[in-house]
Amino acid sequence: MQRWRSFSAVLLSITVAIGPIWGAGEVALGTVVSATRATLGTSSASAGTTVYGGDHLTTDELGNLQVRAGAARLHLSPKTNVVLTDTDGQAGAVLYSGTATFSTANAKAFALRAASATFRPGSDKPTIAQVSLISPKEFVVRTTRGPVSVTVEDETQIIPEGNSYRVLVDPEPTPEPAPPQGPQGAGAFRVRAPHRAGRSHFTIVVIAAVAVLTYFAVDEALESPDRPR
Repeated sequence: MQRWRSFSAVLLSITVAIGPIWGAGEVALGTVVSATRATLGTSSASAGTTVYGGDHLTTDELGNLQVRAGAARLHLSPKTNVVLTDTDGQAGAVLYSGTATFSTANAKAFALRAASATFRPGSDKPTIAQVSLISPKEFVVRTTRGPVSVTVEDETQIIPEGNSYRVLVDPEPTPEPAPPQGPQGAGAFRVRAPHRAGRSHFTIVVIAAVAVLTYFAVDEALESPDRPR
């Protein structure tokens, strides 16, 4: 009996010592606010589900999904595929296909990466922006509230609010007919680089003015930069 009591005491002390380690779970990134024909991993996504960094979210051709993560919200349009990220407490996502819209209450609330480009709020003002991945080198960005920062490698540019833009990464040089030459030069072309400042990795072209993204509920995301997760 004494031996059993001693063994039980040792087991209890070990359990108390390692208990905090067993109980230390991964910190939640946010919560699913709404979901229609969407999946989280291999299961159907539903409102109220907790999400974590590394979670894979998809919507089908008629689906949509909205996630709240701290002072940000992320909305996935139909046929969209993202993986959530948590970088030192900053919520974010990697867009692999489709269209994602994010709203934020401050500049550090969210970052959306797509191929080699990263999109973030361009200021501490409330921001609403939509990014569509056309190809690894082409994106369409619509900003309806606040500026958006675009970074490719070591270069960053700011997109003002209120327009739709095409972002082209490493755009092809524009060919232009050469001045008339002799017979050997007939039909030749000379390459003229696009009008860019320095050695730019990408160009931004205005497409058109855009309307407010009224379908995207952002009230809670914009309430407070310190809204708890």
